[in-house]
Amino acid sequence: MSITRSIIGSFLFGLGVMGIVWFFRNLMIPRVKKAMFYLKTKEWIIIVWNIIFIVGGMYIYSDFERLPLVALVVGLLAGLYISR
Repeated sequence: MSITRSIIGSFLFGLGVMGIVWFFRNLMIPRVKKAMFYLKTKEWIIIVWNIIFIVGGMYIYSDFERLPLVALVVGLLAGLYISR
């Protein structure tokens, strides 16, 4: 597996994790404080795009025995940061 492929796959996976965390954090806060993108876009579209990023990143990463842990942690932290 090439290093470029693993970097791109990890980036897409981290982006998908960040989107899922952002989505669920916005789901729990009151409507007045929600992000405008969240209010203007239908929920199923956000979920589908995030699943596409996660599955695409895992497919490009193509090592289904391990999870790209660095991308998972960075995605979680970035999602928590941008959703506050």
